Amino acid sequence: MVHNHLSDNTPNADIFFESLRHLGYDNYSAIIDIIDNSIDADATVINVEIKTTHIKIIDNWIGMTSYKLDQAMKLGSRSTKGMEDLWRFWVWLITASISLGRNLKVFTREENKDLIYAEQDLDLITKESIWFTKDKWLALPSEKEEFNKYNPDGASGTIVVISKLDRITNSNISIFRSTLKKKIWQKLRRFIHDWKQIYVNTERAPEIDPFNVEGIRIHSKQNFEYKDEYWTKHNIKVRVWLLPYKSKEWNEDTKITQESQWFYMLRNDREIANWSWFGVIKNHPELNRIRAEVEFDWKLDKEFWVNFLKDWIKPTQSLKDFLRENLKNKIEDLKKIVVLERNANKSKEVSHTDSAKAITKRSKVVVSPVKTLQTVIEEPTPVFWWKYDVDISKYEWEKEWRVFRVRIDEENKVIVEWNINHPFYHRVFIEWSWNKDLLSAVDYLIFSMATAQLANTDDQSRKIIDHYNDIVSLTLRKILD
Repeated sequence: MVHNHLSDNTPNADIFFESLRHLGYDNYSAIIDIIDNSIDADATVINVEIKTTHIKIIDNWIGMTSYKLDQAMKLGSRSTKGMEDLWRFWVWLITASISLGRNLKVFTREENKDLIYAEQDLDLITKESIWFTKDKWLALPSEKEEFNKYNPDGASGTIVVISKLDRITNSNISIFRSTLKKKIWQKLRRFIHDWKQIYVNTERAPEIDPFNVEGIRIHSKQNFEYKDEYWTKHNIKVRVWLLPYKSKEWNEDTKITQESQWFYMLRNDREIANWSWFGVIKNHPELNRIRAEVEFDWKLDKEFWVNFLKDWIKPTQSLKDFLRENLKNKIEDLKKIVVLERNANKSKEVSHTDSAKAITKRSKVVVSPVKTLQTVIEEPTPVFWWKYDVDISKYEWEKEWRVFRVRIDEENKVIVEWNINHPFYHRVFIEWSWNKDLLSAVDYLIFSMATAQLANTDDQSRKIIDHYNDIVSLTLRKILD
């Protein structure tokens, strides 16, 4: 038997709305999503007012018709918004507002038209247990006066007012406002950089950009073509940066720390994630100065597993493999540069002067590698032995495994040069720079090995010594790395 009788199955309004309040919105994301809708509508000035009694979001966009206002106050309305917008269905206003408070009012006006108004109150919905909205009312004179403060002379715009605030997580309004300003910049910085003005309690949102740091270097900027499971082509933009190092304190103040490395993922120019390398590379302190920004559009939502709130992603294995294939080597190269620069900076704090003076003082009693040797050693200043091009976008590494090298200059001085990029130098001279006796003893040992190397100049001996040095240096590198 075929049963084709249909009956009404409308959810209980009060229970349904209370359930929607637990979708997982945090206070800041809810407010930013309402701001973002104003951005979608081409508003150029957006004001946010945070009070203990209410939250207002005011913009200067084109306003809404009576029909659009009616649709905006519905869940899953038949809107004209495209799939590329922040929400695929017009649920953003209701879900965002009820995550903050129990009452929502919307005032909107098209240019030189009447100010209209709609309201939704969860207490009334709970009391009556029905779906309804007070809408399409003409605003009162006092409400028109308030609206005209922001959009005077018949100008268009919209004001969203959320009151009966019962889900604010931080009761300290000052801290709440400060945190909101930072998060607005973090998520919507692309739009604010361009031409949007966003204010929180009349204060413009501060510039907090993980990539806007003096001395930053762009390592690469590329567009990649990615094919999904249906072989549809998509464009993914990637930029990789190397941030500067000035001092430990300066870098901590500018958030160049382990907590702020990662991929910064942007969907339709909005930042939606910045908490993982997504398996492309392992988290490491030497990546603190490296940032990578990955941009994609809504068509890749499935591949990135973008969640409903657009604040969490989980890339598919195929996409992870794609990112790893195209970005891992670039990030590894930058990591090597970080190590080289760190070693170069720290080596400046290490002095070999005392060792050089002590050896020079005893030069008459040590074995001379050459007959005309006058001065045994000058201070063997560490050299930046691994070479890289001046062009920051391209680095070329010289394969040099040895801990040190030795030469005789034109004045017959023996010069011992430490490879500051060998882990032995870092582990001994940099980590133990305070222990002068230890460093001098190591200098004496290496100088003795260096003079023995110079004393054996025939080809057969040279090959044996070179092979010996290679094995020693490589073994030390493997053990200490």
